[in-house]
Amino acid sequence: QHPDQLQPADYFYGDFQVFNDADGSFWTTSYEQGLQKWYWNNSNQPVKQLTLSLADGLSNPFVVAATFDKQHRLWVATLSGLVVIEKNSSGIYTVNRVDEEALFHINNWGEAKLTTDKEGAVWLASFHDLIRFHTNQIYFDNAVPGIAIDDVQLNLKKTNWKSWTDSL
Repeated sequence: QHPDQLQPADYFYGDFQVFNDADGSFWTTSYEQGLQKWYWNNSNQPVKQLTLSLADGLSNPFVVAATFDKQHRLWVATLSGLVVIEKNSSGIYTVNRVDEEALFHINNWGEAKLTTDKEGAVWLASFHDLIRFHTNQIYFDNAVPGIAIDDVQLNLKKTNWKSWTDSL
């Protein structure tokens, strides 16, 4: 078996998903590999174009639900939370994690469902919650934050570093 060929799932979870992309390709979800983007070659065979996994910023490889918004961003619910995947003009994908602590709290991400309504809003449903995201008002700042170190402690205690080293 070639790793870039579409294979049947060999795990117990039954919610393997396939959904179309507006560019003519399609996406699949996989418990072990996260998300894969596929295209059809000239022989009408699916070929893997891209895999997005933990190494790419996906919060969990177990994808539960996914939907596109009107800005063609891919909203993905995983067992560890919500991410929004954007493709820039160079074709590079960026995975943005949505901080649920600041906005909402979902107890069981395994039950999450996502859909996009005709106005372009993304809806997140769980066992106890229904949340609407106005996607035209959501932007992600991918700038690297400035870092300033105010204090360095040893075993969570203020330390006289001159007794430990001659340069700091």
